[in-house]
Amino acid sequence: MRLAAIYILFDEFDNVKYIGKSVMPHQRCPGHKKSKPWLSRYSIIEWVDESEAGEREKSWIRYHRSIGSPLVNKTIGGQGISGRAHTPEAREKMRISHTGLKQSPETIQKRVAKTTGQKRKKWNDESRRKSSIAHLGRTPWNKGKKGSQVAWNKGLEASEESRKKNRKAHLGLTHTADAKEKCKIAGFKSADLRKKKANEKPIDSLVGQRFEKWTVKSLFIEYDEDHNRRIFYNCVCDCGTEKLIQFHGPKTFPRSKSCGCSHRDAMLRAQAASAEKRRNAKKLKECG
Repeated sequence: MRLAAIYILFDEFDNVKYIGKSVMPHQRCPGHKKSKPWLSRYSIIEWVDESEAGEREKSWIRYHRSIGSPLVNKTIGGQGISGRAHTPEAREKMRISHTGLKQSPETIQKRVAKTTGQKRKKWNDESRRKSSIAHLGRTPWNKGKKGSQVAWNKGLEASEESRKKNRKAHLGLTHTADAKEKCKIAGFKSADLRKKKANEKPIDSLVGQRFEKWTVKSLFIEYDEDHNRRIFYNCVCDCGTEKLIQFHGPKTFPRSKSCGCSHRDAMLRAQAASAEKRRNAKKLKECG
């Protein structure tokens, strides 16, 4: 069941001037201010089923006219279609009629001046309760559609003309000092958050494991002056050399296969082989 509200608009002298119906009265009533400058306040008479709202509106209009209220309603009420949807043809006509239209600088300036410095109003408990009643039984338009919604321009490449327009519109634009300061603060906050997550990340100890000639003996953790966590492992080579190796990640630890003894052993073997080769060559020369 979808509910609709029957509401009354009052003038500055608290006279009943207009009666209407809406499923979202807290959005609809303030919208009357454009065409009804005399609007002082509004009040909701009752909440009824949407299918009965038209008849209830007519009944309230008849009642207030009978008691002499100066209504400005031009009809007996009950008009309008709830949940009306435009046909594709009507949408196309509206799109064509609005294509290329731009607001004048004066209109833009008025809109900016009207909204500058405004703060978003917080709903009180009564407003939340009324909104809950108004939306009772309605199914959200995106229920069950998670993951199935695709942006209309996904995969589309911008034309060369669009790129030129975008480039021209942004040419020469720079951030203000205030915007730069906000970006700087946001960057610091993001860096602090990443640092906090990195410091809180659990450590999978490698103590006792073996990597080539290294054997991990113990774990050591320290924090630098910027409170960044650094992890070290005390490793022992097969030759007996101990070394503190910093841990940068499981894919790169450790960055060496040994303390250097493998390279020394390889060099000694190469030198011995070269010396043996020279001695053999000398013996062949003497025998020949």
